[in-house]
Amino acid sequence: MHYLRFGAGALLSFSLRLMVRQGADYADKGLPHLHRVAMAKTLANEAATRVTEKAMQLFGAAGYNTEFPIERYFRDAKMLPLGGGATQIMRNILARGLLGND
Repeated sequence: MHYLRFGAGALLSFSLRLMVRQGADYADKGLPHLHRVAMAKTLANEAATRVTEKAMQLFGAAGYNTEFPIERYFRDAKMLPLGGGATQIMRNILARGLLGND
């Protein structure tokens, strides 16, 4: 059952890499790219939170022990949306870009 989680994580990771590369490619070409970057950042934040929450479930109470790196990963994932703009701000940038106001 846990193999499915690894497969889903790999798919998500690959998709995020493509999104980041596309945003960088658009930026290099001088094309509107802010909404693409906001999309990648928002999805990456949500993915990191989701993956670390699932890992914490696998570890159980031991996941909160500072001897395991999962405790730090979980804590860091909760702080990711704050750096570089809150998730709601990224969603606003994304909506403006999709509506052609980029």
